[in-house]
Amino acid sequence: MLEKGQVQEIFRLTSNQKSLLFHHLESDAGNDTGLIQVRASINTTLDLQAWENAWDELIRKIPSLRTTINWKNLKQPVQVVHRSGKIKIKYFDIRSKNKESQEETIEEFLREDAIEGLSLDQNPPMRFTLFHKEEDTFLYVWTCHHALLDGWSGALVVNHLVKAYNAFHFGKSPDIPDLSSFKPYLDWISEQPLSIEANQWKDILKDHIPTSTANNFVTLSKNSRTNQKLSFKVKSSVAEALKKTISDHGVTESLMVTALWGFLMGIVKSIDTPIIGVTVNGRNAPIENIENMVGMFSNTIPFPMPPRKGHSFHEWLTKIKETQIRLQQFEHTQPLDIHQWMKLSPTDRIYDNLLIFANYPKSTEENNGTSYQGSYTSSFPITAFVDSLEKLQLN
Repeated sequence: MLEKGQVQEIFRLTSNQKSLLFHHLESDAGNDTGLIQVRASINTTLDLQAWENAWDELIRKIPSLRTTINWKNLKQPVQVVHRSGKIKIKYFDIRSKNKESQEETIEEFLREDAIEGLSLDQNPPMRFTLFHKEEDTFLYVWTCHHALLDGWSGALVVNHLVKAYNAFHFGKSPDIPDLSSFKPYLDWISEQPLSIEANQWKDILKDHIPTSTANNFVTLSKNSRTNQKLSFKVKSSVAEALKKTISDHGVTESLMVTALWGFLMGIVKSIDTPIIGVTVNGRNAPIENIENMVGMFSNTIPFPMPPRKGHSFHEWLTKIKETQIRLQQFEHTQPLDIHQWMKLSPTDRIYDNLLIFANYPKSTEENNGTSYQGSYTSSFPITAFVDSLEKLQLN
């Protein structure tokens, strides 16, 4: 039961958030695709009080960290921003164990943590766990949910965390600004004319074959629930060659990765113009300071690859760039709306693969020996996560 005095704001969910909430409520224990376990390796002596104070400061300053999703006895689910929130950090001292036993302990915890899941209607809807591995080595696990935070937001939170921790550790007051809630973005979305979006998406996708009639991964994965994760490290010489190609053609790393993934999907599907799914950060809306807002802004949209035949490599990249620029105007469009405009059946997909390029904001703050490893969520049969040109992960 919500107490009126504890509520700061109440607003609706996006279609993406509703979808993640649905999967959260329907998923079996340990299979919530929206659950995120962000891990931080800390290779220095940790000031535990400063660490806890830093998290308290962030929850006070960032509305999304004290936002819950409420749906019980309501016609439509809503997200509620609470006026305050308090963290609890679980601490495990595993210094007496050897490295192998430590890894087994941590992996077992991650499995059990995923099975436990999160209660999205409890404030704050996240958990914090700290493993003390050696005298000056720690592992921190931040369990949160994609329905409330995207990858860009997670990186912002981590950047603010390091800044706040450094300040508290040295006895100073952290200079963390009061950040806006997610509501201005929701208001902006509601003002966008759907008729214009519908016509644009129909035009963008008109010459492409939907997944239902193309060689697809959905059919291949129907009888399999196996989840396999493959990680690749690109040779430095190949990565350097890629960077030179990017420079020579005047494109971004993101565009080149999109081109390579689209090329691969075309080969696998035997289609010259496949549709790939891409994750966008949602920060192109004309809202003041949106790049520093924390919430669920990211979206997955179809990216129709232009034809390769009859075009030089440079001409093909130019066409991809034109498509990318056009899509930026409509990257906020909800997937369900696009699906309906394409008049597909509920079981069909416009695309059956997803590319995530982790182009997240970097911290300029001294990290004191701390390195972070986020995680991603996807319900697609095949997902490519690219952290950099040197690192690729297939799921």
